[in-house]
Parts: sequence; structure tokens; C-alpha cells
Amino acid sequence: MSEKIKCPFCGHEADEQYNERDGLYWFHCSNCYATSPACPTKDEAIRRASQKGDAVNHPPHYNRGKIECIDYIQDQRLNFCRGNAIKYIVRAGMKDPDKEIEDLEKAIFYIQQEISYIEKRQEAMENDRDPDEHPAPVGGKDPGSSEALGTSDN
Repeated sequence: MSEKIKCPFCGHEADEQYNERDGLYWFHCSNCYATSPACPTKDEAIRRASQKGDAVNHPPHYNRGKIECIDYIQDQRLNFCRGNAIKYIVRAGMKDPDKEIEDLEKAIFYIQQEISYIEKRQEAMENDRDPDEHPAPVGGKDPGSSEALGTSDN
């Protein structure tokens, strides 16, 4: 039987969840999608689900299911672009339901940035260049130099 508690974020009833395989309890709000951390006892899950969430350290829009978004990103040692893509996918529609598409577009942006970076590295390696070396300035001039800008250093 599912026990009902009040969601500390939106005030709606949250449903008790139990995973027999792992023996863990948690509460999930079907209104705002907040999820309490998974706990070994029902009493601990009730206590933690009843606490107001920490908007800085453990925001509910990154805390669905049994693992927090940042824990996955760190465990997988993802770089900035890949980590941000995961972050925006996880929070899509959760932080602000009206911005679900915007969050997914941000994820796409970071994925495209990562693909571009990989392609540039591959191209540099195929041309026997150091992939982290900056390309030579156009026309052999530093674009910010006075010569390129048509000004004098005098």
C-alpha cells in the first residue's frame, strides 16, 4: 500500500516508492517531479522527503530517481560540454516546465560544441598538427596587431 506524504516543494501528495531488488524506499511527487533520496528504511525516506530541498547543493530538478545528475557526471568523468548536455537533458521541464524545449535546445548546443571540438582535433591530427595548438593568424599577421589593424605602434 502506498503511503502519502506532502511534497515539501509544491505541497501535493507524493507517492511512496520501493525497489525490492535494491531494498530502497523513496518518495516521488508526480506534480513537480521532486524525488527524495533513496533510503534503506521507510522512516528515513519519510524524514528526508519531508525536508525542504537544498536549492544550492541538491536542487530537486537534478535529483530524480536514485542518483543526482552531478554524481553521474563526476562518476563518468565527463568534460564540460558532455556534462552540461546531460545536465540540461536531466532537468528538461523540471526546473521550469515552460522551458522544457529550451533546456533540450541547450543540451543540443553543448553536444554540437563537443562534436565540433572532436572534429577539429581529428582534423589537426590528420594534418600532423598539435590538436591544442592555435592556428596561425590569417595572412601571417596577428589579427589584433597594429599592422593588421592598419595603425602604427609609434
